[in-house]
Amino acid sequence: MSKLGYEVVAIDTSQALLNELIHHDDGKRIKTVCEDIRKIRDIVVCPVDLVLCMGDTISLLDSNLEMTGLLKDIRQCLSGKGRFILSFRDQTRALEGVDRFLPIKSERDIVFTCLLEYEKDRIGVTDFLYQFADGKWSLQKSSYKKIRIFSEKLEAIICEVGFKIVWKDEKNGFVTLVMERNND
Repeated sequence: MSKLGYEVVAIDTSQALLNELIHHDDGKRIKTVCEDIRKIRDIVVCPVDLVLCMGDTISLLDSNLEMTGLLKDIRQCLSGKGRFILSFRDQTRALEGVDRFLPIKSERDIVFTCLLEYEKDRIGVTDFLYQFADGKWSLQKSSYKKIRIFSEKLEAIICEVGFKIVWKDEKNGFVTLVMERNND
């Protein structure tokens, strides 16, 4: 986006990810902010023409109430013709058995696998990171919960907070929505 001349503000809680973005920003046109996306209205100068929310961002919020609040805040930040692009993994169908183990990354010295445990409205995630260094493998483990995203339910919330979905794409369980403010 910055290469097309847009002013870009990248928000993430991971300084490591933001540093990688800075490293690839040849024109030094991207402003990075290490902060929680839930503070978007305090971070960006509204109105904006485009907000992107990609990957697991929406599912890593603490509750559906927080998700609704973030969607409302994003809508408030958009200009009249602004657009919001959201991508997320549709988790309507729970993975079962060995399908709950997902390979994330596999290289010569690193193997990253994830285990998903489905609950009614949440998913338990356990990460396994194997790293090879100094002639031996080491294992790091971590667990956390995230919101279980049901595509149909999320789309209803999106419309309730005042968005109109103008484009939708679904591939391999991943959904991408392009929305505008519904000014009715």
